[in-house]
Amino acid sequence: ARAEARGVTVIMNRCPKIEYGRLSGEIGWTGVNSRIISAKKPVLAGKGVQKFTIAPRGGGMD
Repeated sequence: ARAEARGVTVIMNRCPKIEYGRLSGEIGWTGVNSRIISAKKPVLAGKGVQKFTIAPRGGGMD
């Protein structure tokens, strides 16, 4: 509500799990169309549930 009051467009119908998977490139493994075509290799994350991360290269999640 505060963001909308300041003129920011707020999109609230997105599932965080789906969006994280889409941005990290893992969602394509399940057959979901991510609408992203890229030849970049995902960065392997240090810990956690997700196997890949959207962190910049060289900046792992330690």
